[in-house]
Amino acid sequence: MKVEEYKKRGETSGMIQRKFIGSEIHIVSEKPEELFPCDQYKAAVLKCAAELMNDCMDNIYEIMHQVYPKTFRPQLYISSSKEINAVAIGCGEIVVYAGLIIKVIELIEQKYTDDILNEYDILKSTSKDEIRAGIRVYTWRFIVLHELFHIWHTHSVWRSKYHFNENGKVENNINENEMIDSQVIILDEMILRKTFALTEKEKQVYLTRQAMELDADSCAFSMIINMLIRDARARMEQGCIENEDEYIVAEVGLIMGALATAFSLFDGNAGAKFELLKVNLESMTHPIPAIRMYVAEEVVDGMLWKYYPDQAKHFEIEKEWKHIVCDVEPYYKGKVDMGRVFYYTAYTEKAQRHLEKLRFRLNDMRETLEKTALCALAEKMEDEDIKFDPQSVWFTDEGVSTHGWINPATGENTAIKLR
Repeated sequence: MKVEEYKKRGETSGMIQRKFIGSEIHIVSEKPEELFPCDQYKAAVLKCAAELMNDCMDNIYEIMHQVYPKTFRPQLYISSSKEINAVAIGCGEIVVYAGLIIKVIELIEQKYTDDILNEYDILKSTSKDEIRAGIRVYTWRFIVLHELFHIWHTHSVWRSKYHFNENGKVENNINENEMIDSQVIILDEMILRKTFALTEKEKQVYLTRQAMELDADSCAFSMIINMLIRDARARMEQGCIENEDEYIVAEVGLIMGALATAFSLFDGNAGAKFELLKVNLESMTHPIPAIRMYVAEEVVDGMLWKYYPDQAKHFEIEKEWKHIVCDVEPYYKGKVDMGRVFYYTAYTEKAQRHLEKLRFRLNDMRETLEKTALCALAEKMEDEDIKFDPQSVWFTDEGVSTHGWINPATGENTAIKLR
């Protein structure tokens, strides 16, 4: 059968389907255990991950649909692909690749070993297995919520109706030829990089796509924290926990560990990549993972200040999650190597000025995006909060510290990892 025919109707056998995604045919199923009948381990972990993602969507949909009746509950599929990816399809489906789920599990086991958790006294009152399980759960929630907000914010619909011209102004699409982004119905999770010079029109497309990724990320971060607070209060009322504050401290630590795991994986788990700054950051479909982690910390911190304005309590929460992120990320093969901290790349002038562009782009498209979105967008950032802040620069674009600290692994004042 030709690819075009698959695109028109797909092919189904029981719960297993052939689904056309981009230019590829994927074997997918709502019941992922059916994809790997001869591999009990893989079938079990994919089933568990899918159940947790579906539970997350069920809970969010139940709450959001009461306030925003246009929202709907997308169908979740697991693909048998080994790729590290997840996609939201414009028709309202989410496909998470088996490769992403397996690699997340492997990376969590690699990063959060018993030795490392003991070394830094991370969440001492929680068992090591519970820590790893909690990080997995929040990683699944982030992945599915990111894709869910692509759908609910109608990013693919916006791209079919509007575009930014060469001068950076929003215009209506006159016809399909205006849609120079051929992936208009697919929004990928992974980074793709253009290797050739972009036209001004293409730069506008990629900047817009990155802004949409930032939007989906930010709303996923906010929703995770909102749901945590809601869950903590319900558990207190039901007598399931004795201390709400202690529960929040532990869970925020797991959340930040999950986000660090996801973005480290998307970055290849290779540490700080200052060489990426030599490439035009506008030539990618996504912000670099370092920027996404930087935004995660900002959004989560802002949400926690909202719920915990008391400075002492806020810093208690922050102290614990910094243990699980800032202490674990540099630890590699028995050594502390600050060059392993992938998100340091975000603390450069080039990355910060790129983030400024993305946030202004999201503000510029806000009016038209609100016309199609199925639920409220994230709160608009004020221009003063968006503008470049020199205090956010810790390194030169080459990775040299501007604060004079020394990487203990190399004895030098750079965040370049030990080879």
